[in-house]
Amino acid sequence: MPGKQAPAKRGASHADGVVKFLPAPLCGVYPAKEGPVIQEPCSCNAAKPARAACRPGNDCAPAILQKSNGLENGLNTIMRKPIIAGNWKMNKTVSEAVDFVEAIKRDLADIKGVDVVVCPPFTALQAVGNVIAGTAIGLGAQNMHWEKSGAFTGAVSAGMLRELYCHYVIIGHSERRSLFGETDSDVNRKVKTALASNLLPIVCVGETLKQRKAGKTESVLKTQIEKGLKNIEKKELKSLITAYEPIWAIGTGVTATPDQAQQGHQFIRGLLKGMSDEKTSQSIRIQYGGSVKPENAGELFQQPDIDGGLIGGASLDADSFVRIVKSVLCAG
Repeated sequence: MPGKQAPAKRGASHADGVVKFLPAPLCGVYPAKEGPVIQEPCSCNAAKPARAACRPGNDCAPAILQKSNGLENGLNTIMRKPIIAGNWKMNKTVSEAVDFVEAIKRDLADIKGVDVVVCPPFTALQAVGNVIAGTAIGLGAQNMHWEKSGAFTGAVSAGMLRELYCHYVIIGHSERRSLFGETDSDVNRKVKTALASNLLPIVCVGETLKQRKAGKTESVLKTQIEKGLKNIEKKELKSLITAYEPIWAIGTGVTATPDQAQQGHQFIRGLLKGMSDEKTSQSIRIQYGGSVKPENAGELFQQPDIDGGLIGGASLDADSFVRIVKSVLCAG
């Protein structure tokens, strides 16, 4: 389609790039629909008659964002299932980690319509994995090396993570870049190894406050995306997850406004389109990370290009994490 692709928007017809909410079936996958079929999810604050479809104890019915892929016929659609991942960083002993997942399991063990992931320290991966086995909660690691084995003191390989039944791995987090000197080249090698090892990488990108004030946000994101995902095939791009984490908002209590976050996500999706095509870019999930809390999560997750969150501090409190997960189901 000639001209610049407009961002998807809410409340429009099916053919003009609408974002639709459709209730998720039990399997968490909803087939693409043709025509202007739009069904709004119940609101968390709606009166009982408007919430007839709400699941007891779930606050509101699970919903999946269905977004137009921008093809000319306006009929084909791409589904992006929201994903909430908790990055615990260097927090929680094994016993504390077990207590935490036991607590969230009561609310999230059978959650539908959203992928939920916990990323504990390496020391707690096996114990946490045992507790969440057979539930809807996925296990992720916070880092990995690109080599299979060798003299890399303190590092772990993809094979080691797979043996512990990890399905996700965070790559290129800003703290790994700034504190440990990881480069875009390192990120690229890790992404390729993760994909080859059947791990789903959560690839982090984002600018510092200094870079933002200097007007360099887009150039920084462009470099990180293009170098970090260099030579990744389209079919592999579809399976990975990107996380936009403005560094100035991580652990500071300062959160990007929904508009600022959406602008970053929309720009990243445009970069992904340039590296692949419209359909591929529309299928890639992009999380927001940066002081997400229960109080601001819903408004952030309403944005058309934000597909969930990579949660730091708030993921260390069971109640806060559960509320953030449920807020993505109520977004809209």
